[in-house]
Amino acid sequence: MKGFPLTVFLLLLFTSLNAQTITISGKIVDAETANPLPYANIQLEETGIGTISQLSGAFSLKIPHNY
Repeated sequence: MKGFPLTVFLLLLFTSLNAQTITISGKIVDAETANPLPYANIQLEETGIGTISQLSGAFSLKIPHNY
């Protein structure tokens, strides 16, 4: 029972931290051929937040809630 309050606190902390991000995911494709664009840069303008698409064109960008 001694570890129960600590476990509850950690779960609440993790939930709180997880709720403070927004995730945008998708797939980058060429407009003319609809082929995936591997290794394309995806960035939130005027921030250092960004990612690179995978070989399949898929990406996932995590943005802090304050943006």
